Amino acid sequence: MAKSPSIQPAEKCSIPTTAESEVIDRDDSPHSEAQQNLWNQIGIQKICRVPQSGLPDALSCLWEPQSGFSSRSLATRFIEYARTNHIDLSLCWTCERTDNSLHPTCLVVPNPGKTALLFASGLTKKREFEALSALLQHVNHNTPSSKIRVLQILLTRPERHCQPAILAAGFSHLSDLSYLERRIRPTDRTTGDSIPVDLTLETYQPGGSNDEDFRIALEASYANTLDCPGLWGLRSIDEIMDGHRSTGTFDANLWTLARFRGEPAGVLILTVFADQDRMELTYLGVGDQFRGYGIGKHLVHHAIRAAAEAPSICKMTLAVDDQNAPALALYKKAGFARTDRRTALICVVDEDGKKSATLPKGEADA
Repeated sequence: MAKSPSIQPAEKCSIPTTAESEVIDRDDSPHSEAQQNLWNQIGIQKICRVPQSGLPDALSCLWEPQSGFSSRSLATRFIEYARTNHIDLSLCWTCERTDNSLHPTCLVVPNPGKTALLFASGLTKKREFEALSALLQHVNHNTPSSKIRVLQILLTRPERHCQPAILAAGFSHLSDLSYLERRIRPTDRTTGDSIPVDLTLETYQPGGSNDEDFRIALEASYANTLDCPGLWGLRSIDEIMDGHRSTGTFDANLWTLARFRGEPAGVLILTVFADQDRMELTYLGVGDQFRGYGIGKHLVHHAIRAAAEAPSICKMTLAVDDQNAPALALYKKAGFARTDRRTALICVVDEDGKKSATLPKGEADA
């Protein structure tokens, strides 16, 4: 699962009319007359792609002012960070409202492996719910399916009031995620029981002798999983591998293949991040026929030992589906504790890039 930064979106941002020509790209794909009529009813003149020159104003919707920084300055800092780290910010849309403000705004950040993380400004009223649904429907329609197969939104607990609007725009609930953390100590170099004779752990060799078996074990681990089962079958194994390689700093020495009685049975993927003191347990999966033999437990212990051996690593983090009770129990027993919860919603982009949905109905929030 992709992780999102901590963004506290504002309800809207007002942009002077004189800035509209710089912010709005009026050459976005066309929409139907019926859709335009609906937009007019809810106070939207246009939904448009934002050019690079308009990003500071449009993206300022995503941040609340904090610690002496304005929303616009926070957006500018994020844009500079994105450019330095080669993050694509070209897929940004905003609503031009009848009062000449620009809100809500939506940013789609593509990742390798044909996934993308979507950020949207926060909303609290019925009129804003309808605008958010209209915006997300438009984004779904214009998302390039050649680059993106799965759109994902991660909602913090305060943001979950937006969920009905997002679901109405064609998204579905994937999971409620628990974010867990464990401190790493030097004594963890010897944590866990000895590995049984039936189980062997091998370092992944890209393009080498166990490359194909690693792919087999990874793909098999999605079958009948309790951890985000809605992802099964949405992407090819090559796309899944590309997605994992792009997370943090790729190091094949932190990827492990588990064999049970010689057969590829499970995988472990660990990730480190530049200038950070944490190691992430990005993925752990065991094939359906190999579950119940304690392979997951040994992979978790292997991960903790690897973190203890790594320089400057003080903690290990991970995310797990709240419905995956066996995994939650395993991580708790291994010393992990919950630090956060988020709700994951996804939308599968059709081959033609279109997705239909209805706007939410309900009473306006006070």
